[in-house]
Amino acid sequence: MQDQKKRIISILEERGPSSIAQIVKALNLFDVNVLDLLSDLIKEKKIKASNLKINNSFLYFLPLQESKLENFVNYLSDIEKKAFTILRENRLIEDDKQGPEIRNAMRQIKDFAIPIHHRGKTLWKYYLLPDQKVMEALDKVVIGEKVVGQKIWEDINKGKTSVSEIGKKIWDDIEKENKLRETIIEKQVGIKSDGVEVSVEVRP
Repeated sequence: MQDQKKRIISILEERGPSSIAQIVKALNLFDVNVLDLLSDLIKEKKIKASNLKINNSFLYFLPLQESKLENFVNYLSDIEKKAFTILRENRLIEDDKQGPEIRNAMRQIKDFAIPIHHRGKTLWKYYLLPDQKVMEALDKVVIGEKVVGQKIWEDINKGKTSVSEIGKKIWDDIEKENKLRETIIEKQVGIKSDGVEVSVEVRP
């Protein structure tokens, strides 16, 4: 059984999110046996299952493969695709500012829309935004000038700023951090001088 579990993990490493039919075909086992194995792996927190279904099957994937779920957005209904696009573009939105169809769709696309309840408001977070950064930003955010605590909600309610601006800023900051990290890694690669490899440490 452990060997079969390892094979499932290897399949997901190679293929990314996969339906049970794809896993069954790769393993050459009966569906019921694969379901048991997948259930065990989920309980062990070694894999995850999507809310989205492809031909009545969930998608199974490894932790940190969440971003690859976007490859299956076309399987959403039209209104769900519209809700996903709104959320991806804005990163963070207020529930009560959306129309009834979009509000309902947000509740259906659970893989991509994460609800946040904060200071009496319901917000929807783009699933790839880190929870901690969002909560910190909601209490203490810099947008043009420093906005702290309750004042952020006063500005939002007065239309001076928007929740989506907060989401976009968090996303921009993450991308800047990632680019800086990549630059540092590139500069930390050993430099060969006169045939001798020298390790160089660069601090931001």
